[in-house]
Amino acid sequence: MGAVDPYPTDFSAHDHCLDPEPGDVSGDGDIAIAGGASTVNQYLAAGLLDELWSHIAPVTLGAGERLFDGVPPLNLEPVGGRANELVTQVRYRVKH
Repeated sequence: MGAVDPYPTDFSAHDHCLDPEPGDVSGDGDIAIAGGASTVNQYLAAGLLDELWSHIAPVTLGAGERLFDGVPPLNLEPVGGRANELVTQVRYRVKH
């Protein structure tokens, strides 16, 4: 058996980790997934997120991956937000 990559970058190679056997997960606790646009897009495209928190900073990078690229149309409901001089946080419910 090969080593397991602790930082997988290929979602499809590791999606078995996201589909636990019945009884493997208990309770209704929250699971947070932190990452960039690529990570978020993979989970959104797979329909595995029920809430999305987006942090917007007043910095331009000039290049990079776009949020929602390759993601089918979503029905997002704004449910909260807050801001300060460094960042704006917007929270959406992903309606399935």
